[in-house]
Amino acid sequence: MGWTSLFQAVAEPFAGAWQQGVKADPESVLSFHAVFSCISLISQDIAKMRLRLMQTDTQGIRREKRQGDIARLCRRPNAQQNRIQFFELWLNAKLRHGNTVVLKIRNSRGQIKELRILDWSRVEPLVADDGEV
Repeated sequence: MGWTSLFQAVAEPFAGAWQQGVKADPESVLSFHAVFSCISLISQDIAKMRLRLMQTDTQGIRREKRQGDIARLCRRPNAQQNRIQFFELWLNAKLRHGNTVVLKIRNSRGQIKELRILDWSRVEPLVADDGEV
């Protein structure tokens, strides 16, 4: 089961709302301070958790990997944000929209140098006829 938006799970604001013509759109729900505060608290608490990057060695034992490009990206995803700020924004977008769009900035060798979270409302993925994004 994949992630879904928090607002897709709520069909109506209260029982019988559809009979009275009351609709809950994401913009009006997010303007309510309690909803935004709950989303912020959840994403802040999860972002504070320690991230462990694991790798399986030749004997099949999982060990924590602390060096390398991916470990560096996990510690400092970009120049503007630390790990906690990055994951907080990532989770905030995930809870609000059901998905997160991340731009991978590469260096001249093609290695990922930075990760930047994009605003979901300003991104339109382009899909080719063969399904490639």
